Amino acid sequence: MNKRSNPVYLSMVIPENDRVQQLRSINEQVQKSFGKLSPEVLNWKPNSDKWSIAEVLEHLNVVGRTYFEIFDKLLSGSRYKTPWLFSLIPFVRLNEKMILKGVSADRRKKMKTFDLWQPDVSNISGNVPDEFQDVQEKLLRYYEDLDAQIKARKKISSPANRMIVYRLDTAFDIIIEHEKRHFNQASEVLELFNRKDEEQ
Repeated sequence: MNKRSNPVYLSMVIPENDRVQQLRSINEQVQKSFGKLSPEVLNWKPNSDKWSIAEVLEHLNVVGRTYFEIFDKLLSGSRYKTPWLFSLIPFVRLNEKMILKGVSADRRKKMKTFDLWQPDVSNISGNVPDEFQDVQEKLLRYYEDLDAQIKARKKISSPANRMIVYRLDTAFDIIIEHEKRHFNQASEVLELFNRKDEEQ
């Protein structure tokens, strides 16, 4: 039987100004909340229109991995350019403001994800929390290795749309806020599962 607990909402417990600490804290909370859940609980869905905890975590894994190719290009010295027009500061600032607002952890506004980032429900392993930990550890290494380019205010395109351009440091902010948003979503699913179990 899985231990029941009230959900933890990450916007309230993670320091806001330290990206490294935020990435580590999110992983710690994911492992604490979901790491020991049974496959039954991980794959339970409130209804057919909602994601399971496993699907939420797999979505985060998929998103993280799509950034790895971009980060590898930056680190290898390969030619990497963003579209000139969409790299102008007004466009960049607008993108950053809109995306960060859209992925905010409070989840008051529902967003539809790009097809690229949909979880592959036919290919979710039983150790998806462990895979999330692996993705987080890689993100931490990339953040450290990309320090010089972050300080140089390097710009990248979104993995989902080349015309959406933002700064490299903002990319990590987007990843972090997006992870907090979906951790809260997964916590709500677990709360619903526990409530269902109690009512039976």
